[in-house]
Amino acid sequence: MHRKKNFVQLVKDNREQILKNKEEIERIYKKIDEKVFRKESKSNKI
Repeated sequence: MHRKKNFVQLVKDNREQILKNKEEIERIYKKIDEKVFRKESKSNKI
């Protein structure tokens, strides 16, 4: 019983960690996208 409780807590913690990582990754991708987009729009003008 005690182990099961620990396991559930572990899964919860993991899920929260994964969600945080996902948000972090999406933020990084957004930054990269903006940089790439700016570069492309600059090179398109030339």
